[in-house]
Amino acid sequence: TVTRPDGSSMRAYDLHLSSDGDPDETIEQAGRAAGFVRADEQRRVRASTTAVAGDFNDEGIVETVRHFHSLGLVDRGSLPANPTVAPSRRIDHVLVPETAEVIGEHVPDITIEASARHSLGWSDLSDHLPVTMRFRSAP
Repeated sequence: TVTRPDGSSMRAYDLHLSSDGDPDETIEQAGRAAGFVRADEQRRVRASTTAVAGDFNDEGIVETVRHFHSLGLVDRGSLPANPTVAPSRRIDHVLVPETAEVIGEHVPDITIEASARHSLGWSDLSDHLPVTMRFRSAP
């Protein structure tokens, strides 16, 4: 949880769902993750803003993201980030409040690889590129 100078707060959750290829398991894991977020939000003082992000491993499985709709979180992203070299799969998501205004989404340019300053490129670090999203919460 991050508390901003104005007193509002943002709580971010990160997850990594199974990649074993069993869609039922992936959907079930997403449901459990949504349940954990719901329980955590009920136990603590509710954050002004909540976001969930991570590797859902859910290509074509819409049910994973739907588990978070009851928490008021939606997927507003659109950029593929997997595999690192020539990304074509969108299995990484950033779920933000349905009332949020998305300002921008970013996946790094894969043509910017290792350089004199950085000895490793993205493909040396992961099979996914990082996804970032800037958004503004509704007042």
